[in-house]
Amino acid sequence: IVLLDSAAATLIANQISHGKAGGVLARGSSSPTLIRNRISNNEGANLAVLDDSCPIITDNFISDAPARGVVIISKAKGTFTRNVICNSDLANVYVGGDACPKLEGNVIYSGAASGLVIEDNATGEFIQNMISGHEQPAVAVQGHAAPIMKNNIVLHGGSGGIWLDEHAGGDFAHNFVEAGEGAWRIGA
Repeated sequence: IVLLDSAAATLIANQISHGKAGGVLARGSSSPTLIRNRISNNEGANLAVLDDSCPIITDNFISDAPARGVVIISKAKGTFTRNVICNSDLANVYVGGDACPKLEGNVIYSGAASGLVIEDNATGEFIQNMISGHEQPAVAVQGHAAPIMKNNIVLHGGSGGIWLDEHAGGDFAHNFVEAGEGAWRIGA
């Protein structure tokens, strides 16, 4: 499903799977609303939000991506609330390229890579999310990214809970972080 330019469609309770180029793409100045959809097993990202798009993504189950589960890049914004995002081969959620989303109350778990990667000057708010069970750091902040992360629960990252590279910034407050190889890693 491709939502371009000023598209403002509402998608409720759909099954979106086995797409050859991805599941849902929102770009341009689109502002779609996705509620209670199951988005899974798409060859590209299950959900890609690009180019100033500002969707409302609520109560969706986004799973089993052979690439990234959710990609938010290129100055995209949007509100992502109470979604379950899991089982991606790459990051379950990737935020980059000056994106500034708000993720609140999501469950992000079980991935072959990191749960949440924030990089390339991305900002945004990440509040009350549960991020758990990833083979790489549960959260990786790098490349001049500066998120606001508050009241998140971060558990069982394979090589750390939250990793901040030497260029990372942001505000981190009241997060519960518990991980096998160290709750926090700062620097290379």
